[in-house]
Amino acid sequence: MPSRRQVLAAVGAAGSFGVAGCIASEYRGSEPDTAARGDENTQADWPRPAFDAGWTSYNPNPVGPHSNPTERWSTELPGLPTGRPVVADGTVFVPCSGDLLALDAESGEERWHAGDEDDHYLRSPLVHGGTVYTASGGGRAFAVDAETGEELWTAETDASAATVPTLDRHGEAFFVGDSDGTIYAFDAESGDEQWRRNVFGVATRLVARHGVLTVGTEGGEVYALDPYGERGYWRTKLGGAVQALAVKNSDVFAGGFGGPLARLQSGAFAGTPRWESDAVTAHRSLVVANDAVFGTDGTGLTAVDAASGETRWTVGDDYFSGPAAAGEILYVGGESRVDAYALDGGVGVDDVRFGAKRWSFDLEGGVQEGLAVADGAVFALTTTEDKSRAYAIE
Repeated sequence: MPSRRQVLAAVGAAGSFGVAGCIASEYRGSEPDTAARGDENTQADWPRPAFDAGWTSYNPNPVGPHSNPTERWSTELPGLPTGRPVVADGTVFVPCSGDLLALDAESGEERWHAGDEDDHYLRSPLVHGGTVYTASGGGRAFAVDAETGEELWTAETDASAATVPTLDRHGEAFFVGDSDGTIYAFDAESGDEQWRRNVFGVATRLVARHGVLTVGTEGGEVYALDPYGERGYWRTKLGGAVQALAVKNSDVFAGGFGGPLARLQSGAFAGTPRWESDAVTAHRSLVVANDAVFGTDGTGLTAVDAASGETRWTVGDDYFSGPAAAGEILYVGGESRVDAYALDGGVGVDDVRFGAKRWSFDLEGGVQEGLAVADGAVFALTTTEDKSRAYAIE
């Protein structure tokens, strides 16, 4: 019987970087998008920057505050936040300009910090199997013990990390892209390099899902690669740098600066747009929940129908951070606040809505990167002219 690797290689021969091809039917639907399972078999954590392996930023379980939120805690950070927080097993992991911090999710007290003097820009971490993985502007990827912060392994990249790293669903391979346009795969347990591959332009987003490594680039291209580094399945050009990428039911949702939000098909028409929408350019990340896609671009929060690409509604104004959703509520950060909305947008037409906003909570500073929703709270990182803070709102 052929191995899983041989099956992938054989299927990869049907497609190339210039041609959309079929992705192995072995993987279509073989990893159900049941985010409740998560990466650590838990319903209360937010273990990856966008919650799950598909980067949907959606936990179907209602683990966030519904109404009348209060501050659980806030704490000043030792540097600028450089990514999105993640939460696992009662700990909040915060990437900063010089340190990876582990904060107690109940009190905000520091448990440990990790990193070295060359880690001047840490990317958003992820947690799997008691290990925290991240990469830095200092040209390395590394893993630390989630309980103690002890470094388990480190691996060099030729240039600074340009993407938020990701793992495959099983936690066996760790992927990161650098500023020279090289994609690396490391063994998640040892840090040994498994392969490297160059793409055209700097990679900005990676998603490892359904046996495919999906890559977005500064040049507005989206690639579907064999996760073993042997070949490419398809390559599609979109306008503008890809800044948001998510995979749901094997279809790819991509959006970016200066370009459309698009849904790229899987199956026989893999890589071709099912639809494109100019309603939102989707900074940071997307929420893909139920039958809609949500994005922010500094002019508001927009909901787009996932099947048709038609705009459902738009609310708010100064939302730059990546949204997050849990249960039937979507959370988004703006300038000096976090707002919560009903996922269905309430009732109304376009930006005139009734019953959409659930609550608003004032913070000190603008919310950076994106939010995490876990353990009955929303976790946000903010900056002002002279300091940065982490918040837990419950």
